[in-house]
Amino acid sequence: MSITDNYWGPLAGYRVNTGLLTAGIDGMFSKYFYAGAMGGYTHSHFHWKSGKGTGDINSGYAGLYFSGLGKLFYGNASIIGGWSQYSADRHIEYGAVDLIAKNDHGGAQLLSHVDTGLNFHYYGLTIRPFESFDYMTQVENAYQEHNAGAWDLAVKKRNAIMMRNELGLQFAKCYCVSKTKWILSPKLSWVREVRVKGSDFTVRFAQAGPDFRTQGYFPNRNIFAPGLAITVYALQDTLKIDTYYNGEFTGKYDSSNFGGQLRYSF
Repeated sequence: MSITDNYWGPLAGYRVNTGLLTAGIDGMFSKYFYAGAMGGYTHSHFHWKSGKGTGDINSGYAGLYFSGLGKLFYGNASIIGGWSQYSADRHIEYGAVDLIAKNDHGGAQLLSHVDTGLNFHYYGLTIRPFESFDYMTQVENAYQEHNAGAWDLAVKKRNAIMMRNELGLQFAKCYCVSKTKWILSPKLSWVREVRVKGSDFTVRFAQAGPDFRTQGYFPNRNIFAPGLAITVYALQDTLKIDTYYNGEFTGKYDSSNFGGQLRYSF
């Protein structure tokens, strides 16, 4: 799951909780190369501060991925399509007005990813410089709010494109404790995000009035991104436990993403 808290100047911040489920299958088709397919589902619940509203996003995913894993060099590539259903309650409160505008609409995403790196080994310590690049595009269908009368909004279809580049350094060290093996892997990285398209969206009041544009929440930005992964092997390596933490920090924005995986082989 992930928990994100955001504050942006005088605007209300929000909190989002995300849960996910993924499954995949892959196979090795030569000494160093793998290919596979995956599917997944995520649910995110948004809660805006100061009672401004709530929202939910349900998404399904399907994709293909490819990996080349050598002793020194590695590389990965993937492409994932997603389909989402959005719902939101927007709280309108001023003077004698106290209303909830509601909406439900759909959308789709396409996410492409490549990453590469080198593994250097020094007295049992692995030092891994890495680079990754993501190109993400999202279409959000047009929709019209209901339940708030003259305050309902009609929002035009929106296409957003973002590029994200991460450059970092990761370390890994294995420790043997009793009959278990522990692999600790901290990392530090710098992230650059650029909004190519879709930084604003066009809105009008549903019952009357001209179009107006609303600026999106996040600008282009630089992010400091630390992380830590811990892998434990037990029961003669038949039991594997993976846990991870990834953080992102810049200005008044911070995000903490953590999770785990349990695998038993027989």
